[in-house]
Amino acid sequence: MAPQSGKLDAVDSLTTQPAAHVDTSHLLDLKAIPDSTSRTGTWLKDGAKNFFPGFGHSLAEDFGSWQGLEKTGITVVGSMAITAALKAALPEGGITGKVVGTALLGVFGTMAAKPVYQSYEHAQNAVTMGELHASGKELGYIGGEFTTSMALGTIGAFAGGAIANGVLESEALDDFAASKARFWEPKEKWMVNKAPKLSEYLLTPEAIQRARTVDMNTRTWQPIGTKAMLMDSMKKQAPGEKVGEIDPNERFNVSIYAKSVDDTGLKLDRRLKRIARQQAGFVSDQEMAEKFGANKDSMSAIQTWAESKGLKVTLQDARNGRMVVNGTGAQFEDALGTKFEQWKSPDGVVHRSRVGALSVDSHVSSHIDAILGSDNRPAMTTQRTPFVPTSDFDALANEEPAGVAEAHGAGHAKAQLRAKPILASDLARARGLKVDANTGKGKTIGIGELGGDVDLDSDATFYTKRGLPVPERMKVGVNGTVPKSDGPNGADGEVALDTNVAGLTAPGAKQRIAFGENSDAGFPDTQNELAFPTDGGPAADVITWSWGQYQGAWTKQAQAALTNALKRSAAKGITTFVAAGDNGAADGAPKGFDVDFPSASPYVTSVGGTQVILDGKGGIAQEVSWNDGARGGQTGGGVSNQTKRPDFQAGMKMPANANGNGFDGRVVPDVSENASPKSGYIVQVDGQEGAIGGTSGAAPQWAAYTAAMASELGKNFGNINYFLYQSGNAGVPIFRDITSGDNNGYKSGPGFDAVTGWGTPVLDKMIDALKVYKPVSPSRAKVVSLYNAANDNLFNQNRTGTGG
Repeated sequence: MAPQSGKLDAVDSLTTQPAAHVDTSHLLDLKAIPDSTSRTGTWLKDGAKNFFPGFGHSLAEDFGSWQGLEKTGITVVGSMAITAALKAALPEGGITGKVVGTALLGVFGTMAAKPVYQSYEHAQNAVTMGELHASGKELGYIGGEFTTSMALGTIGAFAGGAIANGVLESEALDDFAASKARFWEPKEKWMVNKAPKLSEYLLTPEAIQRARTVDMNTRTWQPIGTKAMLMDSMKKQAPGEKVGEIDPNERFNVSIYAKSVDDTGLKLDRRLKRIARQQAGFVSDQEMAEKFGANKDSMSAIQTWAESKGLKVTLQDARNGRMVVNGTGAQFEDALGTKFEQWKSPDGVVHRSRVGALSVDSHVSSHIDAILGSDNRPAMTTQRTPFVPTSDFDALANEEPAGVAEAHGAGHAKAQLRAKPILASDLARARGLKVDANTGKGKTIGIGELGGDVDLDSDATFYTKRGLPVPERMKVGVNGTVPKSDGPNGADGEVALDTNVAGLTAPGAKQRIAFGENSDAGFPDTQNELAFPTDGGPAADVITWSWGQYQGAWTKQAQAALTNALKRSAAKGITTFVAAGDNGAADGAPKGFDVDFPSASPYVTSVGGTQVILDGKGGIAQEVSWNDGARGGQTGGGVSNQTKRPDFQAGMKMPANANGNGFDGRVVPDVSENASPKSGYIVQVDGQEGAIGGTSGAAPQWAAYTAAMASELGKNFGNINYFLYQSGNAGVPIFRDITSGDNNGYKSGPGFDAVTGWGTPVLDKMIDALKVYKPVSPSRAKVVSLYNAANDNLFNQNRTGTGG
């Protein structure tokens, strides 16, 4: 209840009409106030002494009668209504909310200040000591009543906010939330492009994220006469040398992504949050097309425009807006307002190249989110180390791994802790996974590739000669891509590493190996093909990627198209693992530090690298962060310069960005697994056995683990990061903490770090934890307890020892 000024007003004389609830017995003290007495000091002192009596009296008034309860209810309900209305109407952040909040505080502050000022006037006008003491008692009672009023108002505000959040986050209000986001977004492009600080003040947090980072809903089109230029498609000249002009009659495919019916992107974001909280189920293909897929008018407009340019639309997928358009070089130059040339990259690959941004007829620009693949320069690299034949294994392990001396003493015999290549199945068993013919049964592992090939018949001998079942595997060419073998030290080595590691760890899982073009179209197209097959094949339950590039090398439209593909995959219940990179904290960037993308996407689980030494008895003898120096590579990891920190990392103590720019970016990796070439994975490439390391092996290993756990528990996990971070913050013993080592930019340490994330898995404990997992609010990163008391004994065993 707000203080009632009339209740405290003693008009002209405190002796003739004292405040109604103030004890006036001491007013008989009619002594004049000595000149040496500080009126203000006495007033404040008496006010402090009478605060608690005033507080008690106010509580009695608020709850001691039906009239008091009525006023109390009005205070609580009123504050609830005000808060709920503000939640519904205003952006969560930015200057709009701050101005309104400050104005409301000013109003309430003015109301509260009036009786305080009146009491102060009474003290200054007091003639006797009794009148002065009475004014001080007034102050105490005012303070007590103000405290109860603020407490009741705060309770109401929190209750109103919680109820409003619950209602506003419901699916029924998705359209309202999207309309609200559109209303608060700046209507002029200059506010985002020219005045980012102003746009931050005016936008909702969701819109701020879209303005700062990458999403499908921030495409920047610049009108130029009857054309519109897609600024997010801007490219620099390709490295290498020009070798000639393209054949104008050469036909090739270009991928065009249509606008979504979810034009703000907010509806899918809200669904993903509800899925993470287990308040909604995964999205079916039909629901994806209807609620979050392509706008049919946009797909129709793109098709009409393409055909008017002589181009042919060969594929349309309403689930993700993917359209494949075929035509000649000359037709695409005309349609896209660009010029293509033939260039040879530094590694000898001849490709099409263009410079600048793409342009289309202005009437169709508003229907397009991305145009990818017209320039097919090699865009991605594999995250693996060179192939080492079996005959060279001894030479591979002739150096003692980092951390051995620190862990066991300088005098420890090297021969007792010598790293050597391992089988993925042996590592899985050491992590606590039961590996047999049924491991992963009923699940499909999607393996994304942007080059190379594998002969499945020949590769089957890798399993049979070890008495292991050959996993069921199928190859898919995306957009007409034909897999092309290029030898053990080419992309063939990557394909073998991915399929062999996954096949040894989860032999019962099917593998769908999808080959896309190594261009900026290849990644999103292949992700979408694995998640939303167009050939009638099975969709993946888990997807692994061992390809990527430092984030600064991506165009915004390519990054956005892949981000949207990853979001839709997660919403469908697919878990995607991505290698964090093999070039340390710099990740190959020409200047400063960077992280790999799509490893930096919040919709994937980023996998870093360690060096593992098995003890020969089915256990792990030693494990440290992977850093074999400049020649041997080191795990990627760090703080993104572009992708905002996701909610599952909120509230955690995180390393500062090594670039010193202060950007509160996504931190990678999330988890780790064996990656050092000295402890590399034994594989078979083009009929030859050997070992390959790199986070390219760590990612499929985690994908296979997850397929095995999904098979055992009979459910998919979608974005598993929420479970991993909630468990890690609560201290659930599902990780082996890697505390020693660095990646030439960040250091390993206890708990989560930017070198190995949470560490490597303890799979038997992880399966137990998944059985009883109940999500809490993603913003509460520090969790005291995740599980009911009935499940506490499940984890009262000793934790696995840490490495280093």
